[in-house]
Amino acid sequence: MPTSYKPVFQLKLTRLTDNTHDPATALSVMQEYHGLLLSICDRLEAIADTLPVPVNVSECRFLSQELLPSMKASHRFEEERFFMSARLTINGGAVLDDVIARLCEEHREDQFFAEEICEEMRILVAGTHCNNAEVTGYMLRGFFGQMRRHIAFERDFLCIPMAQRLAKI
Repeated sequence: MPTSYKPVFQLKLTRLTDNTHDPATALSVMQEYHGLLLSICDRLEAIADTLPVPVNVSECRFLSQELLPSMKASHRFEEERFFMSARLTINGGAVLDDVIARLCEEHREDQFFAEEICEEMRILVAGTHCNNAEVTGYMLRGFFGQMRRHIAFERDFLCIPMAQRLAKI
């Protein structure tokens, strides 16, 4: 993802979030956030693949600055707007409420893990070689693997059923 992607993405989201009480718009914004987080996962994977070779410092700096704010913005939108739209559209009852509660808890865990990733990126930017490239790579892979599974679950359990219901309306 080129660094110019971020301002374009933020501008697009600003336009979209003005009308996120509409379930179709909320779904569209959520899909945009998923795309952003998946692109960050791809970038983290590229770094993990290069270790222990010296890393791209500008890429590590970008990720250390953007990972946590992007994730927090996504989670905030999801919890404040998207989940309500999903509840209204899917009508999943107690099962859906339980799933959403679990996803919210996963958001907290993901943010704690993201803080550790950002710290590791800052260490790499400072030129301090990671103590153990295998450990750093394992940590990065654990994070982006977990994020990809989380997003895949949200797509399968929330986004696809929402899109199907909205198509019938």
